[in-house]
Amino acid sequence: MKLTQIVKVAYQESKKALNKNEVPVGAVIFDDHKIVSRAHNLVEQNNDPLAHAEILAIKKAAKKLKTNNLRGFRIYSSLEPCTYCSFAISKYFISSIYFGLYNNNLPTGNGIKLFNENFKGYKPDIYGGIGEEKFSKLFEYFFVNLRKKN
Repeated sequence: MKLTQIVKVAYQESKKALNKNEVPVGAVIFDDHKIVSRAHNLVEQNNDPLAHAEILAIKKAAKKLKTNNLRGFRIYSSLEPCTYCSFAISKYFISSIYFGLYNNNLPTGNGIKLFNENFKGYKPDIYGGIGEEKFSKLFEYFFVNLRKKN
């Protein structure tokens, strides 16, 4: 599958999250031939701080494929995965992480820093800033409206 197609699907998922007043993150699990799963944030809707788009997409893919080893598959997320999601990506052996926006606003630092030279687990290939422009407008809209509510 072409990455441009994957970015479009992630954008659709991000918009679904935005329409539910969730942080507009969408994630897609895919390989060269097909999309295996897609998801968007459901943290607020599910009252679950771990219902991140990446985690939901990973769980859907693992269930669909009946395996916990997603080697050979890739994940695209509209936002750089947090530390929790990055660790899950490692535990499921996902081959590559692609993401749109860099997330420098996390108190723990951005998630891909998990894969520094001292990390002893599985390290995927990482590609950031793909589709960044497209997603920056969604995030800007979300946070401007969030401030208006507060």
